[in-house]
Amino acid sequence: MTKNIRRDIVITLVIACFAGFLFAPLLGVAHLFEGEELRNAEIAREMLVTGDFFRTHVDFQPSWEQPPLFFWLQAASMRVFGVNEMAARLPNVLLGILTLPMLFLLGKRLYSSSFGALWVMCYACSSLPMLLFASALPDTLANTLLISSIFCIASYYAPSKGKTHSMRRIALAGIVLGAAILTKGFVVMLLVGAVWLLFWLARRHEVLFPITELAVLLAIALAVSFVWFGGEFFRRGLPFFREFAVYHVRLLTSLDNYASALSIYQPWLLFMGCFPASALLLPAFAKHPSDNAALHTFKTWMIFLLVVLLIICMALLPSTLHYISLAAFPVSFFAAHTLVGLVARKQTMTRLSRILCIFFSALWTLLLLTVPILGMNAAWLLTFTDDVFWQAALRADISWSAWELSIGAVFGLFAGVSIFFMLKQRYFEWMITLFPASALAFVVFAGFLAPRVEGYSQRAAIEFFQGLQGKECYVATLDFTSFGSLFYSQKQRPQSAAALNIPPEEFAAWLLDGELDKPAYFVCKMNTAATWRKHAHLTELYTKNGFVFFKRDPKPAPFQNLTAR
Repeated sequence: MTKNIRRDIVITLVIACFAGFLFAPLLGVAHLFEGEELRNAEIAREMLVTGDFFRTHVDFQPSWEQPPLFFWLQAASMRVFGVNEMAARLPNVLLGILTLPMLFLLGKRLYSSSFGALWVMCYACSSLPMLLFASALPDTLANTLLISSIFCIASYYAPSKGKTHSMRRIALAGIVLGAAILTKGFVVMLLVGAVWLLFWLARRHEVLFPITELAVLLAIALAVSFVWFGGEFFRRGLPFFREFAVYHVRLLTSLDNYASALSIYQPWLLFMGCFPASALLLPAFAKHPSDNAALHTFKTWMIFLLVVLLIICMALLPSTLHYISLAAFPVSFFAAHTLVGLVARKQTMTRLSRILCIFFSALWTLLLLTVPILGMNAAWLLTFTDDVFWQAALRADISWSAWELSIGAVFGLFAGVSIFFMLKQRYFEWMITLFPASALAFVVFAGFLAPRVEGYSQRAAIEFFQGLQGKECYVATLDFTSFGSLFYSQKQRPQSAAALNIPPEEFAAWLLDGELDKPAYFVCKMNTAATWRKHAHLTELYTKNGFVFFKRDPKPAPFQNLTAR
């Protein structure tokens, strides 16, 4: 084993430990958040309950939203560690521990070990990847698979050391893309195809249209995805594909005001979430004399990937908004490319980069200081909302202290020192001051913030659901949707509408007025509590943090006349 190989092994292990240090502390700091985190965890839990690992279910009803690869990982984790937050989030933490060393190895292959290490630093020290790897969302797995597939395709067009184009790289790209399809569906093929098309248009005078390459890629990707899609076809026939396709077409073509408004701010959220790397993005677009063929080709792919993702973002397609997180890979790649020149003193930071660095440093410092200040003055926020639920939620007994303020103050101090180094063109000192400070501030702040946010928004309801675990009862929410009522009560199939042959949309009405065989518990928000307090069959238990809790006892069996003739 040569000295260089031993060095790379040591660096890889250090990077893996660094990833664990960043992502693992956030595993269990808060309950799973309502929405996709809880929905994904519930799908995995129901796989264990039903023993059906092929069809995904929510509340024991078939779900068509996503293929099951990520849910298989979550279910395996829950099988080992139990049904809890840590097990639901653990697959992404382990994926992060693998992804960061992968970026180092890719960067080393493209340019040098130092470039690979800088890519890791730029990616890992950004808040967006950090939060995703500490979540229970499948986007991290899909993103890592997609960037790996794109790297394999790009390397096909830039063979190193005089080697000819190898279809093995296309084949490997197809295998990885097939795994991405099993994570997010066939839309990932459109994403890769769009980037490939832009690359060919830019190089059409040098590169033939990739008919053969596309055929091989699609054939292998579809063969891999056939592991699940084929099994479902043989089990359920064409209706499965029809339902799956109809659902995704409806998802792609549906717009709502919330998603549309959010889409307008996605590029800004991307720049904020990828800071400090995002401040160094634009200078790397220029061609540099030191770029080798592999790096130049991959850079072209990264430019087109970023363009496609921003177009998708601005197209106001709510179902594809999560793919903006994939942009953290090209953003951090370009930042690392810029840092190589800055640290080697082959270039200086542009005026725009300096302005962006100062602006986002100030913005993050302000955010880190403002959030705990608002938390300590939650009563003041009551004047800004008329919503009855949030009026009550903001009165929750959540403790804030000066410790949270110190996070922003310390980060602001380090950011100020880094700006001093930047203005003095001492870029190495700037880098080792700002990037580690950002990573530490983000992970500590998230650890403090997450339990407090869920304390205001959902903890009272989740604790109620947890208290129902193992009880012979029904549980439902009124006038709002909650996956927490399923996951945290650990609902079993006999307690579901599917087991009682009741349409899901009629289940709540049956629980309210039907003939029950066991108690039913209900949760509503204070906005609609007045209506349910008038219901003849409901008994109010208590109110907490904007939630109102009810119980309905089953009707006693009719009295039997024992003296009947």
